[in-house]
Amino acid sequence: MISNVYRVLLDEPLGKRDPYADYLLYDSFTDDDAVLIQNHTPEKAPEGSTWSAYGGSAKISSNTIVATGTHTKFRIDVGSANVIVTFRIKPTTLSYARAEMRRSSETDKISTLLRQDINQINMYYYDPGAVSIDAAAWSPTAGQWYDIEQSIDSAHDIYANIDTVEFLSGNEGGNLDGGTEIAFWLADGWVLDLVTVKDAG
Repeated sequence: MISNVYRVLLDEPLGKRDPYADYLLYDSFTDDDAVLIQNHTPEKAPEGSTWSAYGGSAKISSNTIVATGTHTKFRIDVGSANVIVTFRIKPTTLSYARAEMRRSSETDKISTLLRQDINQINMYYYDPGAVSIDAAAWSPTAGQWYDIEQSIDSAHDIYANIDTVEFLSGNEGGNLDGGTEIAFWLADGWVLDLVTVKDAG
């Protein structure tokens, strides 16, 4: 019997495996400084899918995205409504950042809101008005990186983790129509790094 290790080597010769095969989207924002987000190409994205900017200015700086403007917004279609999104974010001002999922319109989305001004993380859905699903205390430090993971699955269960600690969880109750975009809404000066998206099933 061929062991699993040898079978992998036979099926996928050393060095030939696609490092992004497990992702719907993988973006380390590796690019030249000052390149606008809409002109940047992720390492992995669905065919024909690109970042779209629709507020403020998001530019590459030292292989990260830096927001310029009060409401810097950009989004991309990841091809699935049930996803696990991870990203790194660095707050730099007394304001907020928002990461959204299952976006199909301005008023149909899940939003995890990181608010440095009131030391709180909130989760909402918009359909069409903002309805709070959960909220928890969060004490961010300006200039520190945080690893965020947020998810929504086919059962409509959602959660948000910060540095592997679960802060929020809930169920959006089927209020969203399954849009397949994710979006970021950043305050001026906030920095975003390494966005990944996997299918949650």
